[in-house]
Amino acid sequence: MKKISILLLLFSLLILASCSKNITNTNIKNIYVYHCLESSIPFEEYDIDFQSRKFTIIQREGFIDRPDEVKKDSPVKKSLSVNSIEEFINAVEKYGFLDWENEYENIRGLRDGHQWGIDITFIDGTKKEIKGSNNYPDTWNEMLIAFENLTGENVLYTKSDWVK
Repeated sequence: MKKISILLLLFSLLILASCSKNITNTNIKNIYVYHCLESSIPFEEYDIDFQSRKFTIIQREGFIDRPDEVKKDSPVKKSLSVNSIEEFINAVEKYGFLDWENEYENIRGLRDGHQWGIDITFIDGTKKEIKGSNNYPDTWNEMLIAFENLTGENVLYTKSDWVK
């Protein structure tokens, strides 16, 4: 009888553990986002660390309508809530963020404008790099909102239709 009670307890714990939300099950360890001009030197850089629940504005040099400069030697750090991370992960799945292509080539022939990149590091150490030049994935605007809801900042910088 004692063995059955222990087995039932273990089984109950297993079921409870599988039903609870665990943000580390997302497999995303870190997301680094950057924006640059044709020179390829980033003028904006952001780092989102899901394991430590930290968001860092590494650099924001007041480009165009952003007068709030942040330099690499004095980054801005913010904490991320578990709820905002869970909502972000739901958006990642809903909008196919991890399925975005590796490159979004400039099909309009523009040589200047907005170059961007997103580097995703997974818990197992693998990486996915996504980059673009004046071209964006179909769900860019939805993920722009998801990033803003997560961090409180406009991490993706611009809407996908800005060049039309």
